[in-house]
Amino acid sequence: MKNKSKVSNPTIEKVVSEILSQSDPSEIFGKEGIFQEIKKREFRINRGTE
Repeated sequence: MKNKSKVSNPTIEKVVSEILSQSDPSEIFGKEGIFQEIKKREFRINRGTE
């Protein structure tokens, strides 16, 4: 079984690295950051409410 969490696309890795290097960490990792928003959306999608 493949590890789905491993990013193997060099283009994606480059883009993500570029975004992370130019972003304010609090905008990404903070309480109201992008990862929290993604988790909320994923939860709603999995529950079928979106």
